[in-house]
Amino acid sequence: MKSHSKERPYICTICDRGFKTLTSLQNHVNTHTGTKPYNCRSCPSNFTTSGELVRHVRYKHTHEKPHKCTVCNYASVELSKMRNHMRCHTGERPYQCPQCTYASPDTFKLKRHLRIHTGEKPYECDICFSKFTQSNSLKTHKQIHTGEKPVFKCDICPATCGRKTDLRIHVQNLHTSNKPIKCKRCGEAFPDRYQYKVHCLSHKGEKCFKCELCSYASTFQRHLETHMLTHTDEKPFQCDQCDRSFRQQQLLRRHHNLRHNPAYIRPPPQEKPYHCNTCKQSFRHKGNLLKHMKVHLQESTRKNRKTALKKKLEYMDLADEDESEDNTLIPSSGTGAITVQGEDGQQYVLLEVIQLGGEDQIDNASTNVSIKQVEKSSSPSQKDLSVLHPLSLLDVKEECDDSVENCFGFGNEDDD
Repeated sequence: MKSHSKERPYICTICDRGFKTLTSLQNHVNTHTGTKPYNCRSCPSNFTTSGELVRHVRYKHTHEKPHKCTVCNYASVELSKMRNHMRCHTGERPYQCPQCTYASPDTFKLKRHLRIHTGEKPYECDICFSKFTQSNSLKTHKQIHTGEKPVFKCDICPATCGRKTDLRIHVQNLHTSNKPIKCKRCGEAFPDRYQYKVHCLSHKGEKCFKCELCSYASTFQRHLETHMLTHTDEKPFQCDQCDRSFRQQQLLRRHHNLRHNPAYIRPPPQEKPYHCNTCKQSFRHKGNLLKHMKVHLQESTRKNRKTALKKKLEYMDLADEDESEDNTLIPSSGTGAITVQGEDGQQYVLLEVIQLGGEDQIDNASTNVSIKQVEKSSSPSQKDLSVLHPLSLLDVKEECDDSVENCFGFGNEDDD
């Protein structure tokens, strides 16, 4: 039966350490002498203390884990490990590092942490003599020499890890979350970071962050925040050596290097792989080339607008000239194309009219030809403008010396 007294009457003669019972002292003395009186019944292994024999039997032969956690499914062979495990639920870290702010739930992790400050590397590879601070690091290193590479696969996603510790960290970071993670683009919530990351792939290339004041849109929120400064004319990054201010911190850093840092050395010019096909100007980034192309597009649009306006003015001038000519030919109001009915009974469009000399020729003409005005396409029907002095096609030929075909827009081909 264990005593609750703090007295340790049994003192080791070698290291002056005290123990409560004689058995504990005897087990301790065996560690100095190297005596291993405790033999395993299932294998030829020997141990210096009875506790080591009990742990060996449970770990190697019976696999018994009598100490179980009341909060989770964890179970342990040793009671001390169970106590350390319970601290992960309570958050207790009683072992403080004397050189930094690190605190550990058990002495083993604290001892391992102290090697960072001391530089101690007790684990050495027997092949290449590399040294490590942790035994797991040495075990992983030896896989380089043996060629063995264990794979620890995640049960939730397709991820694989080379170490069990890395797999545990992967599960904690991606598949464990205390509260839902909300997507900043669409507002949908997800239970862990892994599902959130998979969802973010659906927004890849999509410009979800839109400006409320203009048509600007961006794929990242920080770009939209920088853009909003153009509307407010705010420049939050102030130079501490002059009165200049900037909207972006990188522009302030560049200004400081170029203007106020005499020791600054400009980096060598980078390659400009993006070329403009219009003016042969080159750029480092594709986005700068696209911005530059807008200049040519605006110039082209402005030029096309001027050309269209010029053509419109020319068309209006020609229309005015045609109207004045039509008014000299036809004294009635209104303008439009004129059709002429030939001897064959078909209607022909009169493109040009030659004023014939002498009014007697027009008076003596026959009544086989009539001239009509064709109204605009917007008119629902065609109406006769007026019946001018009718004249015979033969009389016109005699007066014009057989050149009337060209007058009415006919060709010089003979009729069949």
